Amino acid sequence: SLSRANFTTWFKSTSVLSKDSQSVVVSVPNGFIKEWLENKFNKKSETFEVYKSSNKNNSLSDDKIWAIAKDTDGYLWIGTETGGLNRLNLSTENITVYKSEPNIENSISSNYVTSILDSNDGFLWIGTNNGLNRFDKSNETFSRYTIKQGLPSNVIQGIVQDESKNIWLSTMKGISKLDVSNYTFKNYDKNDGLQGNEFNSLSFYKSKRGEVFFG
Repeated sequence: SLSRANFTTWFKSTSVLSKDSQSVVVSVPNGFIKEWLENKFNKKSETFEVYKSSNKNNSLSDDKIWAIAKDTDGYLWIGTETGGLNRLNLSTENITVYKSEPNIENSISSNYVTSILDSNDGFLWIGTNNGLNRFDKSNETFSRYTIKQGLPSNVIQGIVQDESKNIWLSTMKGISKLDVSNYTFKNYDKNDGLQGNEFNSLSFYKSKRGEVFFG
């Protein structure tokens, strides 16, 4: 276990991903194995529970985690570098894994997940290094969007939803807006005033005033 003092100093750069009255979910860099792990900190006992991949059933599909989001149903969605999308039931701690299947069109388009957004309408939006995915939680199927559908790049770095429910994406070739009323893309690049066309992963934000930021 870790004392509160150790938590504050050793994990001072930790990202808080979700929290409730009993626990806090954080993502931390493990300096010894250079991998991203998911840790749950119990505030009452001041101890950590660590979730890792293993050969056992009900484990994460990969330890390298790039994205985590909690949906309105209480599930924690975890995007990994090589293991696809993981769903963690916080009540039962059961883990469901969704991986790309080359011969199945309604599977996720890539096992490298870069970003996750819960749009609060029954869908998850999942960015990968091979396009954007819309996951229908009611039937657990994926719809894929790539350069064929109008994206400027298949490498999605960040996803933000604006006040009009449109989906904004940062990519390796500029910014793209998905109009959810007709599922069409409008793309922006340096010619539209952007500082450059390449954007970084883990660098996106929506302010309380509805402003969208990408880095």
